[in-house]
Amino acid sequence: MSTTSVQYDSVVSRCKEIFQKKNKDYGKVINEIEVLDFAAEGFCLSKDDGKVIFTKYTAPGDVVDLMLMKSKKNF
Repeated sequence: MSTTSVQYDSVVSRCKEIFQKKNKDYGKVINEIEVLDFAAEGFCLSKDDGKVIFTKYTAPGDVVDLMLMKSKKNF
């Protein structure tokens, strides 16, 4: 492994630690969730455990695996 890739891996892991402290759902993987409808600004939406999940580059009817990058109280 080169020095650059080692530095990159350590930066990525540190960023994950910081985000996980602020957001308990960061990095949570959701398998096989169906995209339900279109939303604003090119996003589509799905629902999991009563929370709305916004996704890019999907279309209604798609079944996708996702990893949460941001979570708020209501969505």
